[in-house]
Amino acid sequence: MEFARHYYMTLTDITTLSGLAGLIASVALLAWQMRAVAQQTKISNSIAGASVLETSTSDLREILLLFVAHPGLRAYFYESKRPPRNGRQRVRVVSIAEIIGDCLETGLVANRLIPATESLEDWSSYCSEMLATSQILRELTIQHPQWWPQLALLQGIHHTLEGL
Repeated sequence: MEFARHYYMTLTDITTLSGLAGLIASVALLAWQMRAVAQQTKISNSIAGASVLETSTSDLREILLLFVAHPGLRAYFYESKRPPRNGRQRVRVVSIAEIIGDCLETGLVANRLIPATESLEDWSSYCSEMLATSQILRELTIQHPQWWPQLALLQGIHHTLEGL
């Protein structure tokens, strides 16, 4: 009987120790997996950041090509030239301002959403400079802050949902 009790206690101890070893191994494996997921997330965020920068830069490059094709338009955006009051040239300048506004807003939003780009400050600075040197872009942002809420914030314009 004593042998059976001793055998039973030893078997219980072995089972308990085996369970404890399994638990420790599971926790260690879980910690390793969590670390791997964290590393994958960091890599994924870096890739997303690079993608955002590439897209924003590509969009901006397309706009700059418009100025290569039509050099006289550049002054409306980089040299504080007054936009035409009416006519075809006004339509062209307003249309390009809308394209630029979309590009800048997209860049601001994307850089805010994906901090891994590490370019929000640069992008914000560029947008502020564009607003300072483009009367037409400023006018459109003031008239339609709901189109580009991030640009409007940079310019100090606040709007409410009723205005949307």
